[in-house]
Amino acid sequence: AVDPDGKAMYVFGGADCSAGCKCKDDLWRFSIAAGQWTRLVVQTGPNNRHFHSGVMSPRASLYIFGGESYSPYKYFNDVWRFDVTAVTAGADDAGDVKTNGTKEYHGDPLELAANPEPLWDRRGPLQQQPGPDVGWPQARLGDQNVLV
Repeated sequence: AVDPDGKAMYVFGGADCSAGCKCKDDLWRFSIAAGQWTRLVVQTGPNNRHFHSGVMSPRASLYIFGGESYSPYKYFNDVWRFDVTAVTAGADDAGDVKTNGTKEYHGDPLELAANPEPLWDRRGPLQQQPGPDVGWPQARLGDQNVLV
């Protein structure tokens, strides 16, 4: 999902099938201008998954819906929100990734210090909801997120 300013793209989870398939629960930000990836390390968040959908709201929140995992094999029917504005840049003196921080993997190391509020929060419950599934696209229409 691309942020409202078009400066960064956020990617959550996926699957690594290089040696048996494992779903991932990592969150990455790609700076479009710099061409650099930064891993965002947070203490809690959605389960590891792939085939989920994601969209960025105009207020800089990343929404994740559904997906599936391999171990145990499960379909998800949940919605999560990641607050992108809660993360700010600062110098990394310790040389290690801290909870609710990030590590810059291309260029100078950075730590992103988060506010004390949780960065991920689970949304819902929804009054009417689709069954557990994978691959639902999401789109942003004005200030609304739409599951298609």
